[in-house]
Amino acid sequence: MQYLVDFVGLGNNVFISAESFSSSLMDTLGIKTKHRYFEADTAYYLIDSPHQKYNFAGITGETRLNTDSCKLMSRPLAFNNKKDTVFLEVQYGKGHFYLHTIPSAFANVNLLQLNKYDFAFRCLSFLPQNSKIIWDEYQKQGGTDANSSIFKAMLSNPLLRIALYLILGGLLLFVIFRAKRTQRIIPVIKPHINSSLEFLGTISNLYYRKKDFKTIAEKRHAYFLDYIRKNYYMSTEKINDDFLDVLSAKSGVERDKLSNLFNLYNDIIILPHVSNDIFLQYNSLLEEFYRKVKNK
Repeated sequence: MQYLVDFVGLGNNVFISAESFSSSLMDTLGIKTKHRYFEADTAYYLIDSPHQKYNFAGITGETRLNTDSCKLMSRPLAFNNKKDTVFLEVQYGKGHFYLHTIPSAFANVNLLQLNKYDFAFRCLSFLPQNSKIIWDEYQKQGGTDANSSIFKAMLSNPLLRIALYLILGGLLLFVIFRAKRTQRIIPVIKPHINSSLEFLGTISNLYYRKKDFKTIAEKRHAYFLDYIRKNYYMSTEKINDDFLDVLSAKSGVERDKLSNLFNLYNDIIILPHVSNDIFLQYNSLLEEFYRKVKNK
């Protein structure tokens, strides 16, 4: 810790993202931390874009930073719903500490979502540009050389090495001969009949005979939105121009056809009665979408 503090004092910058920090570091900087379990605010804001709200799921606790007793120059960079600081810049000597208390923002589940991924990039953008990076992690993968094996101690001792080989050989012989004596004939299990498809066919025929094309369109559109969420990882709460641009880029379907598809559905849901021609037009656009994404 003393080496890290001296390293920053010489003019370097350290970015730490963690749920807890060393007490010696916090005492050196004069910062107090408070952790609340199961009371986390899921909305966070950055100082350079205070109107942009970020929500992260799966956070069961949160660490807040208090600079009331800090005598060093500090600047809050992010805060939560209650205006508590969760990302802080502290000047120490010629360098800076960047203390970040939301490490889950850098998880893959959040980086893959369009409305969350830029939070992590914005946090890292506070670091000086054109600087050399030294990356370190709490969980390390170990060395890449051959001597980093978990059996290093046993293989380095001749007697332990012989014992290890005998154990492995005995296990292999046990598996071979024991399997031959006790293995039974594997019975043939008939697969279950998928009756859900027959049920769907019955329900769809019922709607079609009643000429309730509006209900059929609603069911098909709900399945269509679910297909988009599962295959393209996109939120379907707001269907706007940005949504159509991203969906067109991911699916390869022309934006005009996607716009026609959603506009036609919007007309269908407000009509008291949907004719067969309008429903067939909507259905053809939907089937054309599925054909193109499957052939992509």
